[in-house]
Amino acid sequence: MKMNLFVVFRKMKFILFFIMCVTGCWAAKSLTYAQQTEIRLESGSKTLGEVFSEIEKKSEFIFFYKENVVDLNKIVKVDGRKHTIEEILNMVLDQSTVSYEILDRQVVFSRKKVADIAESLSSGEQQQNGIRVTGTVKDVRGEVIIGANVIEKGTANGVATDLNGNFALTVQSNAVLQISYVGYISQEISALTGGG
Repeated sequence: MKMNLFVVFRKMKFILFFIMCVTGCWAAKSLTYAQQTEIRLESGSKTLGEVFSEIEKKSEFIFFYKENVVDLNKIVKVDGRKHTIEEILNMVLDQSTVSYEILDRQVVFSRKKVADIAESLSSGEQQQNGIRVTGTVKDVRGEVIIGANVIEKGTANGVATDLNGNFALTVQSNAVLQISYVGYISQEISALTGGG
């Protein structure tokens, strides 16, 4: 009888270990390539075409665009630090008429709608007279959320959280921040008080 309990206990330990390994692998895969890949570009002034080419050489990203949508000859400044693809694109496309969507390893560019451009320009004007808000987005267990969207309500002004769940955003002093992430309930928080 004792031998049977020992065998059963041993099997249960093995099954539990197997389940933990599978769960750990699944959790590691939950980050998308775009969220976990950081790219270090050569610093300096370059054309947008050179930036895209360098990103394609140093990563698995592929860019899709129409030549009349993206100005590949536009000169942009690049720092030599590591950034995610989203951070790089936000830097080089700042105040541009071009928007992008990242689909796994594919980056698709399109022309912004007129309403989006107007919102973007007005949020740029607001930022000059605004306040800088920083923070960390965490779930109820206290774990950071990578890639959560933090947007100033009613504008196109927003950022995604970094690998540590951190964000920094310049907003109007009376702004309300909308924080959202797939699979979570969106939250609205006052930029001044930090509470909703």
